[in-house]
Amino acid sequence: LRQIRNAGLVMSGFAAAGALAIRSFTQEAIEARQAEAQLEVAVRNAGQSYQEFKGQIDQATASLQRKTGVDDEAQRRSLALLTGALGDVNSALVALPAALDIAAATGGDLTSTAIQLGRVLSGQQETIRGLIIDFKGAATAQERLQRVTETLGGTAEAVASPFAKLGQSMEELKESIGEA
Repeated sequence: LRQIRNAGLVMSGFAAAGALAIRSFTQEAIEARQAEAQLEVAVRNAGQSYQEFKGQIDQATASLQRKTGVDDEAQRRSLALLTGALGDVNSALVALPAALDIAAATGGDLTSTAIQLGRVLSGQQETIRGLIIDFKGAATAQERLQRVTETLGGTAEAVASPFAKLGQSMEELKESIGEA
């Protein structure tokens, strides 16, 4: 009788763990859909077609995730902010690695960094919190982005830990399971 009760307790524990795992997987999938929807709206607001850029966006965020360990949902949210600030998906895609580098260099979160970078690239502000980069004389977004890249290019990849990259791979697996 005691063994049956213990077996029942073990089975209950497995069921609870399974339910929690399914909930976690589902939450990952929901967050991924929300980030994609936010980006889709930003692209549409910029007068461009999300479907036209979807493959390019997927490829860029997957590549950056492998290199930096930064999850694609955070990248998509930042890409949406950059697209809104710059009014163009291609420009935002070019600026995204710089946003990752700045966030890595300053220890800031990617969303706040993308907001600041978008303002700097669009000429609305002259500095990025935590950085000493002289943007004086840099009239265009390309010139400003070049200064960031010259100063910090590759920082996000250089400081990415193998454990962060592994963790993001596990998050992607959870997301895939949650979508099924």
